Amino acid sequence: MAGFEPAAEPASGFDPLGWAWGQCTAFAAMVAGWVQGGVKGNADNWLSSGEAAGLATSKTPAPGDIAVFSSAFPGSSGYGHVAVVTGLNGDEFSVAQGNVEGLDVASAGEYSDSSPYLEGFLVPPTAAAAAATATDAAYDVTSAGEASPATAASTSSAPASSSPASPSLGQSLGQQAALGLSGAFDQLDAAISTPVLIALLVAVVVTYVGFSSKLDGGPQSAV
Repeated sequence: MAGFEPAAEPASGFDPLGWAWGQCTAFAAMVAGWVQGGVKGNADNWLSSGEAAGLATSKTPAPGDIAVFSSAFPGSSGYGHVAVVTGLNGDEFSVAQGNVEGLDVASAGEYSDSSPYLEGFLVPPTAAAAAATATDAAYDVTSAGEASPATAASTSSAPASSSPASPSLGQSLGQQAALGLSGAFDQLDAAISTPVLIALLVAVVVTYVGFSSKLDGGPQSAV
């Protein structure tokens, strides 16, 4: 996300943790505090310096790990790249990362377990640290308005509405009219007694027959 560090680049060029402002290393160090004091130098040095400091490493990814890429990583200008693993998808892993789409910009991404640029993974010291790292990294990306691979699945389905559905446009006028008449007769039946209702219906029928006879001109005699 824009602004995961101070909004403007500090005059020193370094963030409060001592990392070059807006870089991938600054983002990873921010969400994975356990690397502080254990890793040194550019991104491509993180695996070796972390291992030398006693951090565990791995060749297979797990959420919360730090993926370390070599100096040959495309677009890294020879400095390598680091990213926080947020999820697994077959032989690929999803990440949250800084400075791929621009300085001080966090974004989501996916890499292959067999990427030729992948050096390995730094492993958090505890399960709690791993969970916190993965969660914080995914949140930083999502709060920027980009659904990270780790969280996109959980937000893809809209909740079911509890409101009654409106009549579909395909419902015929006859169906709607029938529903309306049925409702009207239900209300009428509830308001008046059965004998009165019968009398009203008879009156309506008689009136209709008489009106029809007048329209037809009455009985006609044979010629």
